[in-house]
Amino acid sequence: EMSRNAKYIYKALNSNFFTKVCSDCSSAEKYYTAKEGVNNLTLRIVGYNGEELFYNIFFTVDTTKPKIAKIEPKDKSWVGGTLFKVKYTENDLQSITLFYGNGVMNEALLSNCPSGKSVECSIDLDLSAYNGQNITYYFVIRDGFNGVASKTYKLTVDTAAPVLNLLLPANSATYGTSVRITANVNEKVTLQYSDNGGSWKSLCKNCNFYNNTKTFSKGAHSLVARATDKAGNVDEELVSFTVV
Repeated sequence: EMSRNAKYIYKALNSNFFTKVCSDCSSAEKYYTAKEGVNNLTLRIVGYNGEELFYNIFFTVDTTKPKIAKIEPKDKSWVGGTLFKVKYTENDLQSITLFYGNGVMNEALLSNCPSGKSVECSIDLDLSAYNGQNITYYFVIRDGFNGVASKTYKLTVDTAAPVLNLLLPANSATYGTSVRITANVNEKVTLQYSDNGGSWKSLCKNCNFYNNTKTFSKGAHSLVARATDKAGNVDEELVSFTVV
């Protein structure tokens, strides 16, 4: 609005082509369609003595809300201290916040998250304070105008490693080619073994006790037994023996 009337007021939106807004006016109210993203509105004001004034106004249009494609960990997962990740599409990202807890929700602001299409951002949290508890979590992504929340997922937190007790084979013992492996664990785990640095082989799943024989070649053996719980926590024991 001006203190006195202008002869003409023109506008150019994202171009050098001016169209008249009004004549003999000090103000005007008009509606125009702008493009998504940054826009440049130029006003040209012409006075009765031929003088001209130009004003450039830059503004942003953002009608597209952030889109969340996927979050991790998966719903109803068992986790220890773990990586929380979100995959999203947003070209004008302002912030991503992770909310987590079991009643009172904590907030964790993710840093250095990129804008773009189908991009990811993550944060690693220490969940030891929630060991043995259920928690919920969700992400909120904000651009300059909108905020979008992800689905809320439920997790079971287990930050304590299982306790593996490898009873057999005995360390430094000598056996025939059939060697008994006996082990117990304080919780249900996936139990595996590796012989002389080889690949991991399964003994049992969802078990807390194993007692069976395996065949080994003659010579020296270094056996590692590994117990892995649902949250990915691991305990290992090493034993050396000889087969004759």
